[in-house]
Amino acid sequence: MAIVQNNMIVYQELIDYVLNLIKSKCCNIDAFASNVPASLKNGTKFTIASKEFAASGYMTAHTNYAYGTVNDSSMVVVPLSTVKSQLESFLSARGITTKASEKVSYKGIMNFYNNVSSFLATKMVLVSNSFSSGKFIFYDTNATAFESVSLDKSDINFTSSQIQTCLTDLVKSMGSTKNAHYPTTTLSYACSSSSSSSSSSSSSSSSSSCSSVFIAYMEI
Repeated sequence: MAIVQNNMIVYQELIDYVLNLIKSKCCNIDAFASNVPASLKNGTKFTIASKEFAASGYMTAHTNYAYGTVNDSSMVVVPLSTVKSQLESFLSARGITTKASEKVSYKGIMNFYNNVSSFLATKMVLVSNSFSSGKFIFYDTNATAFESVSLDKSDINFTSSQIQTCLTDLVKSMGSTKNAHYPTTTLSYACSSSSSSSSSSSSSSSSSSCSSVFIAYMEI
């Protein structure tokens, strides 16, 4: 989508563009991207480390293991239909989706950008943790702490003070990082030993908040 001379845009075109943007940028829409590691998928158990020990004295040969299991409801696959429903609900509360076929004015497009930037800055998060390399953009269905938008869209006139307010709101939404959090990962430990005639294992577990870092992400 592009804004060019003599091109008339309706709100539905803008909404469709935002949905396509979210789908193209997020790694958890309809399915996890192939490069998303197990350590960022809710409910997945993954091996953190293992170490083998040779038999010595009274100690039999054994291997110690450390595992992690992700316990975070934001680390899930999100259907595009859910994204569409949440976006439309968000925009409807701001009087935008009710006029999907209406041509967009300059003030209207600034109001749309401001609201959408608030939505994206809250819903799109950059995910990483200490158990894997790389950073991944996720869509977070649980995030709802949106930045407020103060532009009066009921008046078609666009004064200089309103333009300043509009740009201030836009920058504020783009710089939002209040949705950063550290997902909880359950750590478990196991020890297995074996001999020529038998094998045995034991395990223990604990829960801790491990370092998966979320950074607010926004692109229009």
